[in-house]
Amino acid sequence: MKKGVLIISLLINVLLIGYIVKLRLFKPRSNNQINYFLNRNKYLDILPNDSSSIVFGGDSHIQNFELAEMFKSTVFKNRGISYDTSLGLLHRIDELTNGNPSKIFIEIGTNDANQRIPVENTISNINSILNSIQSKSPRTQVYLQSVMPNKFNLSQILILNKNIQAIADARHLTFINLDPYFLSNGLKKQYDSGDGVHLNGEGYLKWKDVLKKYL
Repeated sequence: MKKGVLIISLLINVLLIGYIVKLRLFKPRSNNQINYFLNRNKYLDILPNDSSSIVFGGDSHIQNFELAEMFKSTVFKNRGISYDTSLGLLHRIDELTNGNPSKIFIEIGTNDANQRIPVENTISNINSILNSIQSKSPRTQVYLQSVMPNKFNLSQILILNKNIQAIADARHLTFINLDPYFLSNGLKKQYDSGDGVHLNGEGYLKWKDVLKKYL
């Protein structure tokens, strides 16, 4: 009898620990975040690309990048959505590949780190994103950018960036390492909008300068 009670107790503890781990690794989004994501995703889905387009895909770092205005050209297409993760970008990959654009720039992973999604999951999603681009738009040049640093999840982001660079090297893609320009124990203060995560105007001007040689 005691042995049976002990086994049941152990099973309950294992299930409880598993539930706690799941909550820590996969934090649910708020309803406002979900609604925002779905509405912008629906909007982006109807916007066209063509073979001259230069498409940027990612999260809020990309969404806040006024690409067409900064580069003074409508060939630049912004397909960033705040709160997006690598899995979210994978699920909306057609927004990037429709029209067979000339170039796609990807910067994704901040929210994966924020939600404590395991690095191996993020890397698997990025590989799937690249496979989808190759399948849907094989002539498109793809550029992988490092995840923008922040002070909250820096250790995981640095690990992510090493893995992203390894993916680029293995696939013979261009890797754009943003750390030399933006990293200083998190995001450099001169480029910080004030929340430790997002760029201010000077930050985006710097990012623009970094990207010029790839355009």
